[in-house]
Amino acid sequence: DIQALPAREAMVEFLVRLSLQQYKNLSMPEDYVDEARKIARIARRMLRKEIPLTDAIHQWGNLAALVSSLYSGDLDLMGRSLCDVIAEPTRAVLIPGFKQVKQSALAKGAIGCSISGAGPAVFALTKTTEIAAEVGQEMKASFAKVGLEAEKYVSKINCLGSHVVKEC
Repeated sequence: DIQALPAREAMVEFLVRLSLQQYKNLSMPEDYVDEARKIARIARRMLRKEIPLTDAIHQWGNLAALVSSLYSGDLDLMGRSLCDVIAEPTRAVLIPGFKQVKQSALAKGAIGCSISGAGPAVFALTKTTEIAAEVGQEMKASFAKVGLEAEKYVSKINCLGSHVVKEC
């Protein structure tokens, strides 16, 4: 239950869930929910209503490559497929320093880095948890350079998919 967490941790957890659009039926102070909806609306409105065919084809190709990489386990292909030419360029302006954070993550060994959902959460994928820890520290340092405090979470990819962990 998020309400049982200290305020800072609750907000971080909530922002992660917001970026994944998992805030429906979430036990959360109503003002958090209202702010989250406002942020999500702004992020959605920023996206173009029409997309050039070349961008759409590029994005579809990346999606196909991502699916292929998930089946084949080709991590290099996965990294190359994490190039979002539609939403990321538009939403990146909502995250101060995003471009530098992404560049630093890739330079430190991430195979890919992008914005989670509508933001503001940012993620990086790496080949090992050791590299992930280093990349996470580098990303935090990059955010600090633009005056933002960031939290770092290192975890393995969930291979089970969505499932009920515990019913309340």
